[in-house]
Amino acid sequence: MQIEHIFDADLQFRPDMEALDSADGRDGELIGSGDGEVRGKLNGKLRWTAFENAHGDFCDVNLPGLIETDDGAKIPFDAKGYSIRVGDGEWKHGLVLKFSPSDKRYAWLAVDGTTAFCVGEFNEATGRAAWRVHGHSVAAEVAAA
Repeated sequence: MQIEHIFDADLQFRPDMEALDSADGRDGELIGSGDGEVRGKLNGKLRWTAFENAHGDFCDVNLPGLIETDDGAKIPFDAKGYSIRVGDGEWKHGLVLKFSPSDKRYAWLAVDGTTAFCVGEFNEATGRAAWRVHGHSVAAEVAAA
């Protein structure tokens, strides 16, 4: 099985933005929300809310979110993983994303429970994060069929 790039995302923390999801059923403390853009096999806007369990320089992360593609699809996702502080206000993280598309054009994101993974970084001072998201190549095969 091959791994392929799905999208890159630039995210911005927005302290006054309303949460997309409540803390009910979520693991961790509500930290806040933000928005951003995705580019790649998916292109569009992204909104998310962060829940975290902090353990010093390490934390468990849960980010429910929604991608609104340029062609009008809405793709909910749930990202879970870990972040570690690597410098003064600098964090690196690894997340697993599970997509729940209702639009059949993006059904390939959820074939047989397929998940994607993300490596990224976050800067506390600027509130900016960058993600690089990859997934199984079966997604492209299904999309092309």
